[in-house]
Amino acid sequence: MAARYTLLFMTITIQLCLLLLVLLLPPYVHSVTFDIPRFEQGSNDIYYEGDAFPSVGAIDLTMDYYYRVGKATYAKPVHLWDSSSGQLTDFTTHFTFKIDILNYTTYGHGIAFFLAPVGYQIPPNSGGGFLGLLNTTNMASLSTNQLVMVEFDSFANPWDPKVRGKIKHGSKIYLLVGFPVCFVLILGGLVGWFVLKKRITTNNGREGNKIGVDLEKGALPRKFTYQELSLATNGFADSRRLGQGGSGLVYRGTLTDLGRMVAVKRVFTGSEHPESLFINEVKIISRLIHRNLVQFLGWCHERGEFLLVYEYMPNGSLDTHLFGNNSRHLLPWNFRYNIALGLASALHYLHEGVDQCVLHRDLKPANILLDMDFTARLGDFGIAKLVDTQLVSATTYPAGTPGYVAPEYQKDGKPNKSTDIFSFGVVALEIACGRRNGRSAELVKEVWSLYREGNILDAADDRLDTKFDTEEMTCLMMVGLWCTHPVADRRPSTGQVIQFLKFEAAVPELPSITHDGPVIPVLTQLSLDSVTHDHGLFRYATG
Repeated sequence: MAARYTLLFMTITIQLCLLLLVLLLPPYVHSVTFDIPRFEQGSNDIYYEGDAFPSVGAIDLTMDYYYRVGKATYAKPVHLWDSSSGQLTDFTTHFTFKIDILNYTTYGHGIAFFLAPVGYQIPPNSGGGFLGLLNTTNMASLSTNQLVMVEFDSFANPWDPKVRGKIKHGSKIYLLVGFPVCFVLILGGLVGWFVLKKRITTNNGREGNKIGVDLEKGALPRKFTYQELSLATNGFADSRRLGQGGSGLVYRGTLTDLGRMVAVKRVFTGSEHPESLFINEVKIISRLIHRNLVQFLGWCHERGEFLLVYEYMPNGSLDTHLFGNNSRHLLPWNFRYNIALGLASALHYLHEGVDQCVLHRDLKPANILLDMDFTARLGDFGIAKLVDTQLVSATTYPAGTPGYVAPEYQKDGKPNKSTDIFSFGVVALEIACGRRNGRSAELVKEVWSLYREGNILDAADDRLDTKFDTEEMTCLMMVGLWCTHPVADRRPSTGQVIQFLKFEAAVPELPSITHDGPVIPVLTQLSLDSVTHDHGLFRYATG
């Protein structure tokens, strides 16, 4: 069959362990665990055969051609059976894949997760429905082939059983593949596990009671146990650490009952008011649902730990792609522009789309995460604030990260929507220019200087090598300059930002000394009713 078939492996986790030891006797566990959230060129973890090759953190398995085969295999042998003791090993694997038919009506035959003897090669004439693992010769003698396969079948072959199913285009499918071969061992230790669990629960009951009462008011998704999250993160191992935020460390984990990878935030217990940070983040994020926010899955407070569970973002944070010299992580322009638009959408939802306005107060690339499709997901609500827009903001100690904090907020400590808008403007300029703003706002000053000279495109990220839409680049930098206007009430609203970025309204020209000192009152108010729309020029018109 003619096919244009692209499969992207974004994440894979395989855990091999003796089930009895993992569940019942953690101190004596001997397990093999490896996570591969990104597939990089030059790595020795994966052996590639056929068409398969690493691409942008994923694996492209097949090429745009007929009857092709690609195979990716973990490069090291995995011990599943001990011949001396007869002991079998349990394992669980999680992986994510994407099938893109690129608007063609034909497609490939499928994808298979397989176990095979060390050194197993792609047999000849094994394309199509054989998925690169079998051919007509060894298909006739399946009993002699030491292969275990779990197939996602996208085309019915004559030997396939009849299956009736229906799925919508673009749906997400989560697969949990496991082979429980030592379940008898569980029965021998259930009593011991129950006693151990009861003792731990009793010791932590008083500790979590007060916080539990406070958090129950927030309609939380789910409460996790410490044991669940410890097992999911391999005891919060350093190898699972994804990064560090302002209020805690973040670990990658796998929750087998949910069949998905997660990010577990471990709030610093040594920080000032960790309990307040924990309750604040849970209460705010648990009431928010938006495609450009990181999905909150649950929480845990046991053993003096404050743990928050979020969906795992396989492409990490925006700062790792924007800054640095790693060309393999260079974000193409269309991704960048969509990220800026997605961030504006998230901020608009926080400011205008919920009953009580939410101020994030720490917008920066490190807190903008990217999912499998590089869609922006805003996270880290540790210092976010619920406000009543009808009341004057109370004075607080300025929160946030230097370089992203509005000047008036640094002076008076009063957060509002415009202070979030300022932070968005800095991020918009960093997305366009690929450089950090810094504590002294060097980037804002540079872009403003080039704008005054009529050479604003000279500020664009050199690494893009002019491979960007000039109107979009100009628009994003103009929006960034407006959002970082030193006078708060001259900054646009989130709704205006979205309309500018969608070219539903033209971005007004900036007053000539906007970022140089006192502002000439050319624009008394930035209003969508008083701007004209021109895709090529940005003009200001009264009316």
